[in-house]
Amino acid sequence: MKIAILGLNDASLSVAHELQEFGAQVVLFSHQKKSIHQYDFPCLAGKIRRVQKRFLKRGETIEGKSRLADLFRVVYDYRPEIDEDSDLEFWQKFKQLEKDHSYLLESSERFIDVDLVIDMLRAEDFPNPMGAAGTFALNERGAAKRGPIFYGESSKHDFLSYVKAIGPKRLAIIGEEQIGLEVFLESKKLGVQEFVIVTCEEKPWQSFDHQGLSQQFREVLDQCLRDYELAKESFYAKINSWKDLEDFERTKTPKPTEPSFPLIFCSRSAVTAIDCLSDQKDMFLTVESIDLTQSRPHQTLASEAVFVATGYERDYSYLSSLGLTSESVLSDEVGYFFMKKTEELPCVLQVIMKFFSRA
Repeated sequence: MKIAILGLNDASLSVAHELQEFGAQVVLFSHQKKSIHQYDFPCLAGKIRRVQKRFLKRGETIEGKSRLADLFRVVYDYRPEIDEDSDLEFWQKFKQLEKDHSYLLESSERFIDVDLVIDMLRAEDFPNPMGAAGTFALNERGAAKRGPIFYGESSKHDFLSYVKAIGPKRLAIIGEEQIGLEVFLESKKLGVQEFVIVTCEEKPWQSFDHQGLSQQFREVLDQCLRDYELAKESFYAKINSWKDLEDFERTKTPKPTEPSFPLIFCSRSAVTAIDCLSDQKDMFLTVESIDLTQSRPHQTLASEAVFVATGYERDYSYLSSLGLTSESVLSDEVGYFFMKKTEELPCVLQVIMKFFSRA
């Protein structure tokens, strides 16, 4: 009995271990791009494109047999993996491969056939894109394949690993979700100096009281303001000294650079396009105002990496060939189960034992 478990979370890991002890052959799908190495059963990383029957159409039956006579086929994105010996080495290898042999990193579709499927995907496994109204920004799909763009809670670990390894100077955080604030605070602790923050809110991240995150944000903001004022004072002193130099000395002395505030806030705004240029390491975001009562010019802002925190929306398009859209434990497709917690496993096993015997 081979069972596919869709979704990587605490509940799905617990269910996978219980089913393995039960005698089932388990394959876990993470629905993410990150590599998975630390489990004692197969865990495949890659977006799940579709789950279908191998040959049967929706609603098609076999005379005298259950639809379980035909296996389920789970089709997922496969991308060549790089040995993740360490975060730094991993990202250095990734960026070098991306530069020299980008075709090697293009994803392709692969599949695994199984007897049963337990769907434990959560809304958090379906993060919204960065564009307005939950849509993709122009060029976003292509940019996400080429550049360091990370989506939602499930990619937080990968994003922070990237920050630790590469040490980017400027990051962009797009969206209003709490995970965006968490990533901002942790990235600041890791030494990132500059941020572009794009939000549809008037004042970003003011409503989160959990774990004092809003207070931490205000403290970071106050510290940035103090540092900026000190930097301006130092600049004014240096520029005045530079102006007092004799003409022949001034021509040989670089003019002091005026400091800029390290946080660029784009409130009541949305990203409408993103561009990756072959001769630039930065990505370029086109940001426009969503305020229909006043006209503001669009901005083009550079960033070395992007974290998208625009929310989540459960998607069932990968189940279109089975026609499933609800999440009752016992779905309309025999052998396909929706589970949210481990306590539902006994009910699922009771149904499974009607068709299979324990190994």
